[in-house]
Amino acid sequence: MGAAVLAEEHAGRSVAGRGDLAGDVGVRRLVDRLLAASAGFGDLWAARDVQARRSARKRLRHPVVGWLDLDCEALHDPDRDQWVVLYTAPPGTPSHEALRLLKVVGTQDLAARG
Repeated sequence: MGAAVLAEEHAGRSVAGRGDLAGDVGVRRLVDRLLAASAGFGDLWAARDVQARRSARKRLRHPVVGWLDLDCEALHDPDRDQWVVLYTAPPGTPSHEALRLLKVVGTQDLAARG
């Protein structure tokens, strides 16, 4: 599956997943700006395919370790409207090894010294 197709699928799920906030003034302003900027967004917003999505498969590109194929789990506290999003990869996969590498890379000071 190509990157453009994956991005389009992710965009559709993201637009649909936030339909519960359509009455919020700040969200309405954002939606109006997106509608003016993107016909594709307008099509997705008009579809109103609203669903609560708690898990997904995502492909992300990290600037240091490259492409990561990750499982994404979202936990929601509706009383506070707070989300915790967890990204994991199955052990033994290249993505799992890349996440392990990020534990090390993340602790390094990579700033240029002059």
